[in-house]
Amino acid sequence: MIGDDLAGQSVSMAQKGAEIALEIARLLKSMYDTHRDRIREQQYHNGDISWDGAKIGSGEVKLSKLEKSGNISMQTNISSVDMQAISDKAKEYGIPVAFIGNNGNNSVTVAFRENDKALFQGVMQDVMQNKLAQKPNDYLTFTIKPSEAETLSEMLKAHDIPADFVTTSKGDIQCMYEVKNAAAVKIIKDDFKELHKNVAENLNIAPDPEGRKVTFSDKSLDKSFTISSLPTKEKLARAFEQQLGYSRSQALEAAKKYESTLSGDRLKYFRTDTRQAAQLNHFERNITSPDDSLLVKPYTFTRASFISDNVNRFLISDGEKAAALIPDKMSRAEMEDVIKFKLGVTDDETVKAIVDKTEKINAYSKIQDLKKEAVQGKGDIGIERQTGNVFEVTQGEMKKRYSLKDIKAAAKEISKDFGVSEKQAASICKKAKNQSVIQNDLHKAQQSKFAKKDTVKHKTNSKGARA
Repeated sequence: MIGDDLAGQSVSMAQKGAEIALEIARLLKSMYDTHRDRIREQQYHNGDISWDGAKIGSGEVKLSKLEKSGNISMQTNISSVDMQAISDKAKEYGIPVAFIGNNGNNSVTVAFRENDKALFQGVMQDVMQNKLAQKPNDYLTFTIKPSEAETLSEMLKAHDIPADFVTTSKGDIQCMYEVKNAAAVKIIKDDFKELHKNVAENLNIAPDPEGRKVTFSDKSLDKSFTISSLPTKEKLARAFEQQLGYSRSQALEAAKKYESTLSGDRLKYFRTDTRQAAQLNHFERNITSPDDSLLVKPYTFTRASFISDNVNRFLISDGEKAAALIPDKMSRAEMEDVIKFKLGVTDDETVKAIVDKTEKINAYSKIQDLKKEAVQGKGDIGIERQTGNVFEVTQGEMKKRYSLKDIKAAAKEISKDFGVSEKQAASICKKAKNQSVIQNDLHKAQQSKFAKKDTVKHKTNSKGARA
C-alpha cells in the first residue's frame, strides 16, 4: 500500500534558485545520456539504433524531433544559403540539426544537441572553409573575442546581414560575411566599439552589503532598477530592455558586464538556458518516506514533469553519478539496467529498492494529481470554527470537519483531502484557530437576516414583473 506521507521539497516556478535550475539541467542531460546509451547498447547487440521506435538520424531533422533527444543549443544569424551545406556536413559528422526561420529569410537559426556542440563547430568550420575555397573573392573574415560574439551577432542580425561564427583552434571566434556587406560590417564593428564603451562607462552595478539585491543604473539616462534574486542572462537582458530602454545589443552588453562579476554556481546558473525550465509543470526534490529502505538512503530522488506531456521523470543521484528513469515509458528491466550502468550499482537488492521507490513515488504523485484535479474549479476554500476544538473546511460541495487538538494531524488530513500543500493546510489551521466561535455565529445570523430580506425583495419584484 502506498503511504500518504511521502515528502519532498515542492518548488514553484517563482522560487527556483540556482541549484534548482542546475538540477533540472542535470536531469535533462542524464535523460539524454540514458537514451543515447540505450541506443548504443541496441546498436552493439543487433545494429538497430532506433530510439522509442524512431531513429532520429543525422543531417536536417524536425525541431520537435531534435528536442526529444536532449538539451539543445542554437546558433543564430546563419546565412540561409548555407542550409544545405550545413545539413550535408552534419550528416557526414553523424549529428542531427534543425533550422528555424527558413521561410525565405536571409538568415536562419540552427539548432543542435548540446552534447554535439564540438561536432557542430567542426561542421561550421568545414562549411566556412569550403565557401572560402570555392569563392575566395566573395567572402571576408575577421576574428573577435568569444565575449564579443553574441552582441556582434545581434547587431549584424538587426541590420539583416547574415554571418557565420565559428570557434577557431586557438579559442577565438572567426566571423565570415559576404564582400558586398563589407562597408556595412565596418560601420557595425565601429558601432559595437562605441556601444561597448558607453555601457562600460555609464552602467553602474551596485550590490547591497548583504549581496541579496543588486541595483543597476545608467547615469546617462538617470534611470535605475533593482533585482532581488539572481536572474538568468536572458531574463536580465530583458530587464535592461524594459527598465532602461536599452536596445537588444545594449542589453546583451550590459548583461555581459554583470556576468563578469559572477563565479562558481552563480555563474553557471546565470548562463543557464531556462527554456526547458519554463515548460516545467512540477518539480520536487529530495523525496523521502518514513518507510524508505535503508538501501536507498545514499541516493536522492528528484521528480520533474513538463507541460508538454505531464510524464514524470526521475533523477536518482549519489552526489556524483546520476541516472534518469521514466517509469511510464520504461520497463522495470530497462530501469534496472540504467541503475546498474549509470550509478554503478551491482547489488540486485539495492537496484530493486531504487526502482521500487521510483515506482512508488510515480504512483503516489498521480493519486495526488487526481485529487487536485477533482477540487479544481470548485471555488475558494472556506474556513469556519464551530466549537472550541472543531472547525470546518469547505470547497464547493466538499465539506470536512477537523480537530484543533492536534494541528499537525489536521494539517496532514486537510492536505490529503483538499489536495493542497501541507504549508497551505497549516495556514488553514492557523486561520481557524484565530477565529472566534461567537463572531462566526453573529456573522451567520446577520447573513441569514440579510438573505431573508433579499429574498422577500426579489419575490416582490418578480411578482410585479409577471403582473
